[in-house]
Amino acid sequence: MPTEDLLIFAGGSKLKLSDRLISSLKPTKKQQEIADSLMPGLQLRIMPSGVKSWAVRYRINGKQRRLSLGKYPAISLATARDLAREAMKQTARGTDVHAEKVEKRRAGIDTVQGAAQEFIERHAKVHNRSWQETERILNKYMVPAWKGRRLEDIARKDVITLIDGIHAKAPIMANRVLAHVRKFFNWCAGRDLIPHSPAAGVVPPAKERKRDRILTDAEMRAFWRACEIDGHPFGHAFRLLLATGQRRDEVLSMRWSEIDLKAKVWELPGSRTKNGKPHRIPLGPMALDILKACPRFKDKKGNDVDLVFPASGNLAAPASGISKAKERIEKAVLKALDAQDVPRWTLHDLRRTFASGCRRAGVALDVVEKLLNHTGGSFAGVVGVYQLHDYEDEKRDAMERWYRLLTEITGTKKAAAHG
Repeated sequence: MPTEDLLIFAGGSKLKLSDRLISSLKPTKKQQEIADSLMPGLQLRIMPSGVKSWAVRYRINGKQRRLSLGKYPAISLATARDLAREAMKQTARGTDVHAEKVEKRRAGIDTVQGAAQEFIERHAKVHNRSWQETERILNKYMVPAWKGRRLEDIARKDVITLIDGIHAKAPIMANRVLAHVRKFFNWCAGRDLIPHSPAAGVVPPAKERKRDRILTDAEMRAFWRACEIDGHPFGHAFRLLLATGQRRDEVLSMRWSEIDLKAKVWELPGSRTKNGKPHRIPLGPMALDILKACPRFKDKKGNDVDLVFPASGNLAAPASGISKAKERIEKAVLKALDAQDVPRWTLHDLRRTFASGCRRAGVALDVVEKLLNHTGGSFAGVVGVYQLHDYEDEKRDAMERWYRLLTEITGTKKAAAHG
């Protein structure tokens, strides 16, 4: 042990800690506790197994307390000193940081599963309109992998292992999971549940290119027929995605109270749109026929169910099983085309196909952007502030144009006049 690092080595060891020194310290048959001479209260514990961990010792109300900070090197020397400094500040203000940590543990918040539930309730549901997707991803990928583990025990290598495992089967999904896991741990760190995010610095494993996939005319014909066979809820819902160009969650969570069949319009409230702004969508003849073909449900009390596509087991929640339904439709399309080398498509590609189809039908770009409820492009910046024209007539004309083109492509009969 370098003598220049050793200040006191009698009874309880007290050293001028450095990363070089810590790496050189070897385990013994007994547990060792070494105090840091530069940060009062900070201690490094070395177990006979070789595990090294940090703690802060402090006194409050006449009682000696010990607060665990995490393992080394997951918690670096610099981070440990910062955490110890903050803990000592709180102690000086009369806060028992150990008692707070015990309380968190009792509430289950210091576990991955407990913290994930808190994150969904306190953050995602409040700030994220698509919080259901966040909940689905965390509960499908993260929580099962680390169930029962404490937050402070999750290290960067755990995050990398999780993401690499997903990447082996679903590269793009690995990127999505990492994004949600990173938000989760950032929230935990911001609430002092952990000292820092173990997801910090983890690089998304899959390279993504901007998608430009649209369905060909042949694919649209096969898609339309496959949806007809699949029926309610997803056959109808997927057809509406292509007929209206709206986002997946907006369509799957569509409510009858948002639809005026007589006025032929769908009023999306700002609480359900990505940009937080209300969105008025004219409904063409094809969309109206799809909606009229959708069954209406009643709950156990005989009240009308508002959701157009409710789950079979819970009429108050949107239908589940979207991924499986999409796979069914995709397989049917491949079978109809008698091809296996067709590039994969996503439900979001239906929205892009709608936009491309509208342009093909002669719809101006700014009108297409209005139909998609885009705030960028032609309506970005100052232009968007002063552009108050509602485009109602132009949007309805665009939907009529798209209806005629889609009817021609799919080979379906033109819908009866809706007066």
